[in-house]
Amino acid sequence: MRSSSGMITSGVVATGTIMTMARMRSSSSLAISKVRSVEALFAITMHLVILPVLERQMMDRKRETIRELTNSVISMLDSYEEQVRRGERTREDAMRAAAARIAKMRYGPENKDYFWINDMRPYMVVHPYRPDLNGKDISHYKDPNGKRLFVEFVRVVQAYGSGYVDYMWQWKDDPARIVPKISYVRGFKPWGWIVGTGIYVQDVQAEIGRIRRMLVNAYLGVLAVMAALSSVVIRNSLVIENRRARAERKLRDSTKLYSTLVENVNDMVFLLDARGNAVFANSYACSHYGMEQDKIQGIPLCFFFCGISMDQVDRAVDTVRRTRIEFSLDCQCEDTFYLLSIVPLVDNAGIIEGMICLARDITQRKIEQLRIEEMRRRYQTLFETAGDGILVLKDDRFVDCNKRALELFRCAKQDLIANAPYGFSPEQQPDGSDSKIKATEKIQAALAGEPQFFEWTHRSADGALFDAEVSLIKFTDEGQDYLQAIVRDITGRKQARVALEQSEIQLRALSRQLIRAQEDERKRLSRELHDELGQKLAGLKLEIATLKRKPEMLDRFLDNADELLGSVNADLRRIYNALRPVTIDKLGLPRSLEALVKTRFEDSHFTVETDIDETLKDLIPEDMAMSIYRICQEIFTNAIKHSDAHRITVTLKKHDNAIILETADDGKGFDPGGKRESAGFGLLGMKERARQHGGDLRLESSPGNGVRICAWFPLPSRLTEVS
Repeated sequence: MRSSSGMITSGVVATGTIMTMARMRSSSSLAISKVRSVEALFAITMHLVILPVLERQMMDRKRETIRELTNSVISMLDSYEEQVRRGERTREDAMRAAAARIAKMRYGPENKDYFWINDMRPYMVVHPYRPDLNGKDISHYKDPNGKRLFVEFVRVVQAYGSGYVDYMWQWKDDPARIVPKISYVRGFKPWGWIVGTGIYVQDVQAEIGRIRRMLVNAYLGVLAVMAALSSVVIRNSLVIENRRARAERKLRDSTKLYSTLVENVNDMVFLLDARGNAVFANSYACSHYGMEQDKIQGIPLCFFFCGISMDQVDRAVDTVRRTRIEFSLDCQCEDTFYLLSIVPLVDNAGIIEGMICLARDITQRKIEQLRIEEMRRRYQTLFETAGDGILVLKDDRFVDCNKRALELFRCAKQDLIANAPYGFSPEQQPDGSDSKIKATEKIQAALAGEPQFFEWTHRSADGALFDAEVSLIKFTDEGQDYLQAIVRDITGRKQARVALEQSEIQLRALSRQLIRAQEDERKRLSRELHDELGQKLAGLKLEIATLKRKPEMLDRFLDNADELLGSVNADLRRIYNALRPVTIDKLGLPRSLEALVKTRFEDSHFTVETDIDETLKDLIPEDMAMSIYRICQEIFTNAIKHSDAHRITVTLKKHDNAIILETADDGKGFDPGGKRESAGFGLLGMKERARQHGGDLRLESSPGNGVRICAWFPLPSRLTEVS
C-alpha cells in the first residue's frame, strides 16, 4: 500500500510541475532544481513502486492461472464421477481413465508444464516426469531443504480444501536441475485425490528481469535527456527560453507517463489541498462515483467515504501535518471496506502544499478475515464439544485441551496445562514398558512427521485408571510445531469385549453340556429299556414258553404276566414323564411340581416344605411351565447328589408381572466362583432356560451355608391383563 501511494505521489507531483515551469523564465537555477527533482522522483518511483507492483501483479496472475487450470482438472474429474453415479462406468475404470488423461496434459510456452495426482495417505497416483514414484508411499519424500512436500499438500487440503505450497523441485523434465517452485493443490474428496500443478519462481524472475531492463533503459534514456537539458541550461543562459520549451516538452512526456501509471492503478486516487478538500481524482475514482473531474474539486474527503466523519478526516489531516508521514485508516461504506492512505506533499521549504489519498477496496480481504474468524469459531466449538478428549502439546507438555479431556482426567485445566502426558499415566503400561520412555518415543516420532496411533492406559487425577485410543498428529501454527492428541476412552469397549469373550466361553460350555446331556439321556434310556423293560419282557417270554409245555400252569402264568405287565407299564410311564411330564398337560405346573417333589424325595432323608400357588395353573404358558419344571428337576438332582442337606424349601408364586421360583437348602454349600462339576445342564443350563423367557436365575451360596436359587419369569402382557 505504501509503494502504491508513493507511485501516485510521483505522478501527481509531476502533473503539478507543469505549472511550476512557468516560473522558470525568472530563474535558471530553479529550473535545474526542478529537473533534478523529476529525475529523482522517476528513479524512486521505478525502483520502489513500479517494479514491486509489477512483480506482485505478475506473481498473482501466475498463481491465478495455475489455480484456474487446477480447477479445470477438478471439473473434469467431476464429469467422470458423474458418469460413475449414472452407472455408465465403474469407479475404478473412471479413476484409471482420468489418471491416464491427466498424465498426458501439458501447457506452457514449451508445452512442458504438467499436472500430478497423489492421494491423502499420501501415495503417488501419477506423475508424468517422475514415474518412479507412481504407486509408492511418498509421505517421507523431502525436498533438498528437508520439507515433506507431499505431507504438506495433504495438510493444506485437510485444513482448507486447497491452497498454495512453496518447495524445491526439479525443473520440468530435467531431474538434475532443482529450483524453487510454487504449486496450487486442491482435493477431490469423492476419490481421495489431490490434484496439483505449479509455477517456477525463476520463470517469473526472468520475466521481471526483462521488464526491469526495459524500464532501466527507459530511465537511462530519460536521465540522458535530463542531463543534456541541464547541460544546456548551465552552458547557455542566453537561450533559456528555448531550453525551457524543450524542458517543458520533456516534462510533459514524463507527466504523461506518470499520468498513465495513475490512471491504470485499480485504486481510487485523490489529490487534496492542505485542508483535505479534493482538487483532483483519477478516472477510476470519477467513474466509481459517476462524477466529472471538474465536479470533484472542492469536495471534502468525507463526502466520498460515508464510513468516516469530518472529525476523523480533520484528525487524519492534522496528524499528517504534524508528523509529515503517511497515515492510514479503515472505513466501511455500506457493504464495501476501504483502506485509506494519506501522504503529505511537502515543498522545498518544508511547507505542506497538499496531500494524496489512495483508497483501496479491501472488501475481499475483510470477507476473508471474517470467514477465517468464523472458521476459527466453528473449529473452537467443535474442539470444545467433541466427544473425545482433544489436547495440544508443545514438545512434551500440554498447552491446551477441551472440556472432554478434563472430564477424562478428572481435573481442572490449570492442573493439566504445562504437565507431561506421562504424568497422567501409571509407571508402567500393561505390556510392562516404562510409561515415560514409551510416551517420549511416541511424541518424538510424531514431531518427526510420523502420525502415531496406539492404545494407552491413563491415570486420572483421582488415581483411577482408564484405557484409551490415542492419536498424535503434528501441525504447525505461526512457525511453531505442535502435536494434536485425541484421546478416546475405550474402557467400556474393552469391558464389552471381555464380556463377549466370556459369553462365548459360556456358550461353548453350554453346547458341550447339551451334547453331553443328550448322550447321557440316550444312555439312560438305553439302560432302562435294556435293564428294566428288556429283562421283564424276557421273563414274560420265558413264562409263555413254560405255559406251552405245561398248559396246566395257566393260572400261575396269568398272575405272573399281570404283575410283569403292570411293572412294564409303570416303567413306561416313568420314562414318558422323564422325557416330557404328561402331568403338566393334564394337571398343570403347580400339581406337577408337587408330584415331582413327592417322587424325587419320598425315599430320601430330606424334609421338603412347599409353598406353591395353585392358582397359577392357567396363568403360566406351556413352554414356560416346562422350563420351570426342568429347572426344578436339575435343582432337586443336584441337592440329592451334592448338598448333604436335610431340609429343602420350594416356593412358586406370582409377584407383580412375573413368576418367581425360589428354592433353598441347609446343605454344605460351595463357592460359586470356584470350579465345580455339575450334573445335567448345571447352573449355565438353568440360567439359559430362564433367559429364553426374558427372565434370569441367580444363585447364592458359600461353604457351610447351603444353596439358595431364585429364578424369575416375566409373564406375557396378554396373560397379565386376563389375570
